[in-house]
Amino acid sequence: MKRKIIVINLIMLVSVFMLAIKVNAADTTFKLQIKESKNEINYGDEVLFTISIADLQKGEAVGTNAITAKIDYPSNILQYEDYTTNNKWTMTSFNENNMTFAMTNSQYIAENQDIVTFKFKAKTDINDTNATVSLKNISAGFRMSEEDVTKTSTIKAEDVSKTIHLLQKQNENTTPDQNTVADENTVIDQNTVADENTVADENTIADENSTTNETDNNSFIGNVSNNTQNNTTITKADTNSDTSAATKILPSTGIKNIILIIAFILSIVVVINVIAYYKYKKLMH
Repeated sequence: MKRKIIVINLIMLVSVFMLAIKVNAADTTFKLQIKESKNEINYGDEVLFTISIADLQKGEAVGTNAITAKIDYPSNILQYEDYTTNNKWTMTSFNENNMTFAMTNSQYIAENQDIVTFKFKAKTDINDTNATVSLKNISAGFRMSEEDVTKTSTIKAEDVSKTIHLLQKQNENTTPDQNTVADENTVIDQNTVADENTVADENTIADENSTTNETDNNSFIGNVSNNTQNNTTITKADTNSDTSAATKILPSTGIKNIILIIAFILSIVVVINVIAYYKYKKLMH
């Protein structure tokens, strides 16, 4: 009889203890939140989804250091690229096939904070206009005692989701902005041509000025040359005149000289003959 009473009392004590633990666990709640980097993206663009602890009520718990969840996303619209952890959280398990993951932290977290960021890229060969990313099967492990690390409780949270809008990306060859840039480039080219024409005109003017100056110089030089030639011609003319005059005078002077020479010779001959005659006559006597 006493043994039965002892067993019943033990069962009641255990029940009360378990009830107290459940009450304390019931006071501990949390949620996971999804924050997108862009609400609207073009096909082919990248988008980030950051997972955060939100509305954490630790109650009698010390905090949480372990979280698990599953990412659900339209694989026909979005393509998974990579992830980055935040605030000393570590990815201990990640399955890319079903997108389930488990994370831990070296400290017990008792406040809201970012835990991980997933990067996706919108596909290009699609016609959908919306894409929804969800977190499902969310749970976190909380430590329920400061003294006893073995006293833990697993707390579940509701599913959450985030929807983004997709915009059709314009064709780069027909975008108005690029056409405007093309027009501006054309204007720049025209301005360049105008500048080149201006430079050409200036060069032409410079050439014309140079040509004019050269022509003037040549004219001046030509005049000097002509004057020189004229002077030279005049000098030559004078020389020729003098030569002609000399030529005209020289013949008459030459004839006179010849006559005088002949007369002188004849005189000598006559004198010799006279002398010879007188010597001959003297010899004969």
